[in-house]
Amino acid sequence: MKLNKKHIQIIKILLEEHTSIEKLSFLINISEKTLINYVKQINDYFSKTMTITKQYHNLIIHIENDSRFFELLNVVTESTESDSINKMENIFFQILNQNVVTIDDLAEFNFMSKTSINNILKEMKQELAKYKVTIIGKPNVGLYVDGKEYDIRKLIIEYFNHQYSNTDIDNGLLKQLESLKVQLKLDEQSYSRLILAIKVTIERLEVGAKINDEITIDNTVFSSNDYNNLTFVKNYLTQCYKDIDVNKEMILIVITLLGRRASILDELITSSEATIIQAIIDGTIGDVYEYYGLELDDELFTKDIRLHIKYLINRIIFNININDESINNIQERFPFAFELSRILGENITKHIQIQVSEEELSYLTIYFSIYLEKIEKEVKAISQVAIITDFGLSIQKLLQNNIMKIFGTDVDIVVIEQSNFDESVVDNYEIIISTIRLNRLFNKIIYLENVFDEQQLKLKIEQFLIYKDLNYKNIFNKSVIVDLINQEDFEHFDNKWSYQSLIEYLADKLVIDEKVDTDFKQRLITRERDKSTADKYLGFPHASHTGTTINIKVALLDEGCRDLPDLKIIILIATPDEMVNETLLIRVYEEVLAISNNAYLISKFSDKTSFQAFIQLLNQEMKG
Repeated sequence: MKLNKKHIQIIKILLEEHTSIEKLSFLINISEKTLINYVKQINDYFSKTMTITKQYHNLIIHIENDSRFFELLNVVTESTESDSINKMENIFFQILNQNVVTIDDLAEFNFMSKTSINNILKEMKQELAKYKVTIIGKPNVGLYVDGKEYDIRKLIIEYFNHQYSNTDIDNGLLKQLESLKVQLKLDEQSYSRLILAIKVTIERLEVGAKINDEITIDNTVFSSNDYNNLTFVKNYLTQCYKDIDVNKEMILIVITLLGRRASILDELITSSEATIIQAIIDGTIGDVYEYYGLELDDELFTKDIRLHIKYLINRIIFNININDESINNIQERFPFAFELSRILGENITKHIQIQVSEEELSYLTIYFSIYLEKIEKEVKAISQVAIITDFGLSIQKLLQNNIMKIFGTDVDIVVIEQSNFDESVVDNYEIIISTIRLNRLFNKIIYLENVFDEQQLKLKIEQFLIYKDLNYKNIFNKSVIVDLINQEDFEHFDNKWSYQSLIEYLADKLVIDEKVDTDFKQRLITRERDKSTADKYLGFPHASHTGTTINIKVALLDEGCRDLPDLKIIILIATPDEMVNETLLIRVYEEVLAISNNAYLISKFSDKTSFQAFIQLLNQEMKG
């Protein structure tokens, strides 16, 4: 007698351990009497190589000839699985091609009982679910296959493909495919899979089944080399079949040429939940928090940016390069936004094992720059402003207009003459701008030297808002780093130091100054070990501490350091665990990255650069 899947299951369970008749019949879902009959059939088939015996209420397997037994077991297992798949495949195509068919019809077509058909359908549904294809039964109507055409074809190509071994393909098309095989140096397996995908596509189009599903894929993919290599197939389909979207019809054919890239593209096309994109986003949010202590808001990753990431991966998979002059110098214009896009790029690479180009990172930078700008705008959400001035109505009107350009027309602006100003009302306003220097209130009022300079007004307001929650000095510079350091935070070093020893020394100084907790140094070293922050000319070690202030140490390297001879400057930053002012921290990161990209500024650093010269250079080069 021919063995079936249940016979194989019995053997495999007993190879693991001795099992009671009661438990084994439960596991196999048959009666104990049927189980005993199955055991007899197994013993007959494996005669002289293996025996299953009954001891008390348990079944025990005895192997007499190891090599022969496992050889027979492999043969029968493969045969049984193949037989099962063939039955499923036949029934699947009977349902698919008939559109609607009853279980009675299937039983009659296949010379099987309705119980056997139901068992096969039950097993088949589990396989089909992996491809998002289902068999639906409607009472008094029958069974039909339900699913997107893309998924149905994918199921046929990958699982139910045995019937295609004997089907022919157009001679002219076949000759061109053979030439392509030589041109692309395709191995037999890849070539056979390509032929199979074409056969399935043609057969489905013959019965009028077109891919009309919405497939989110970048249009540039359709002009990629992978598509161009198969132009002759595309032309063949266009000539033979009318009213088709030939690019969509070609996708599953093109995928066969993509090798390891195929599974990534397929997941992007078929995954309704975009699991790969969510994993990339989750990794990015985690890395940004780990590296920079910033919590990216989920709202950054809108439907638009998710779609952009999807199309970006399409382009990478198909080796498509983008050239757009409008994105030139993005890194210089938005250095921290570019750094965030680089982290996103690293997470994309982690998932698809292909590097993301700088051009693609520049496009991503635009999303991050808009997000960072939004954070700054939230800082500027001001509704109550006072102006202290002795100027006349025309100057007052000019100031009011300029303030409204910054905060919008809904801002409430009150003009107060100096003689009427009462210091007790300072807290009634979110911002007070004065054209008169009031020394007693220098840290609460913005002093405006030139009432006609709109840019100066904007800069002073912006800086005031960024710093307003902090107890730093209020003599605002164009460089935010200059505002956060003093002479003791600046030092020169010779080349006897290694990079590691330098950052340990700077961290120790912060601990001694009681600006950070004692564990800060170890956190810094651990982070640096995980991912070095040393670029060619600039080192940027940073870690969090338990305080509430941003602390900075600057080291100018007169001749580099032992292990990094080109290094010119180290800017070590201790960021607070609890962010008091996220905008200020973003500004610091922006500036460090801007310094890194400013070759002119770095060229000016030397052993003669004093603290005063350093802050002058930063104020000169930073945009403020």
